[in-house]
Amino acid sequence: MSREIVESPTHWTYQEVVWYGALHTEEGVRDIFAGRKILDMRRPVRFNFLQVGVYDVEEAQGGHAQVDFKKVEIELSIMYDNLFTKSRVVRTRPGIILRCVSIASTVVAFVLYAKMMMSSSTDAEQKTAVYNNGYRRSTVDAAVTYILFFGAFCLEVWSFFIVMMSPWAWPLLRTQPGWCSRVLFTRVVWPIFMRIQPDTKPWWSNSMGQYNFLSTSSSMAAHNDFMHIRRRSIVIARISAKMACIFVIKELWKKIHSTNHAEITREIKELIHKLLHHEWGHPEPMRVPKSYRSVLCLPFEELLLSLHVWTDVVVHKADKSMNSSNLTSADKEGRQRHMDTCKKLSDYMLYLMVEHPAMLPVSTNVQDVLVKAAASDWANGASDKEYYLEHLTTTYDGPSQRFRRDQIPLLGQPRGIDAELETLEQLWVRFLLYAGGKSRPEEHARRLSTGGELITFIWLLMAHYGMGNVNDSISLMKEDISTWHLLYW
Repeated sequence: MSREIVESPTHWTYQEVVWYGALHTEEGVRDIFAGRKILDMRRPVRFNFLQVGVYDVEEAQGGHAQVDFKKVEIELSIMYDNLFTKSRVVRTRPGIILRCVSIASTVVAFVLYAKMMMSSSTDAEQKTAVYNNGYRRSTVDAAVTYILFFGAFCLEVWSFFIVMMSPWAWPLLRTQPGWCSRVLFTRVVWPIFMRIQPDTKPWWSNSMGQYNFLSTSSSMAAHNDFMHIRRRSIVIARISAKMACIFVIKELWKKIHSTNHAEITREIKELIHKLLHHEWGHPEPMRVPKSYRSVLCLPFEELLLSLHVWTDVVVHKADKSMNSSNLTSADKEGRQRHMDTCKKLSDYMLYLMVEHPAMLPVSTNVQDVLVKAAASDWANGASDKEYYLEHLTTTYDGPSQRFRRDQIPLLGQPRGIDAELETLEQLWVRFLLYAGGKSRPEEHARRLSTGGELITFIWLLMAHYGMGNVNDSISLMKEDISTWHLLYW
């Protein structure tokens, strides 16, 4: 495919999103995954990578947020093919020749065997006796052989089908001379592709991991010998994880062992999109209340854990007061939407901290912080999560105790809960952008093999808009004039 600068259309169809939005940025995406800065890219590659288009048919389905995520879905799918499959070999001339030879060999072998089977039974038995020391054909042997040939044909057809349905087949067909290639693309490949992969179907799981610290801790705290059981469970978990590694099912074990998954809603995508598309060219810094100063000055892992617990408290109180307060149906719907968003983003950030700390800008003692917090939080005898949430100020002893004690009375004010939910929603989105901008490309490449993460989408989206460590320095709070920041007092 040509690597020259390509002028993208003002309004895009789905086919143009794939063609102009994903295929023409493939080299730039590969450079980003290789650890290159945007300024280190070749000029045509940089120009294509930083281009942004408008997908008109998606206006009624969520606007530009859906388009951005669809574009990144296809880019990551192509990147996965390049990293973990043989697609780059199959696209070359030797790869195509090898594939044709493989198919031809299978066909020739089948024809020769079928011809042998159709020959006279007496002649066939005599020939096989000469070559195989008295071997005699049987119905079972013939059936097994035909089944093997059928399986080989299915694999070859499926392999060809996958190659033709890949976006990389399109430039190969469009650049070939003659009407045959154009007809094959417009009348065969694209219609089949649209039936299998329509514009409304995601190219990935469209989910994010969920890990709730209080739920996990409360289930362990129900036992009298909490620390003994915790140590024993950790030992068992480590042994099981090592066995899983031996049998190459480590990622499957992680998903079964400790996490749930939640769907990434359109509201979350639109929050991220709105923050990335601010008119200043960078996300608009958020002014946070001064009461948050003590908690925002903590190390990032302690900050996430503290606000994760506080989010559970606010969501619990919001849910409890939902029926008792005089809220209209529209207000209840808006509150529920904020509650769901805060809860999902909070649990997702803790999931990353517990399961994939290398994807976050945290220190190496994350597990020690979690164990220490669990032991401290539940040492006073909290029997379940609800008890803890109801008696927060008297049971919790930690670095953000004063912050939570000061915030609790504010929730009782008019619109206090709704205002706090809106603040937390904006904070969690900014934490996610901050973590994505600080993350390392090798970690994102490693996670592609298991379906990808939401933070990978954010990291690549930020790169498309020249944000994050691939282009500019990023900080949570304002440090100096050379960095752009997400929060300020």
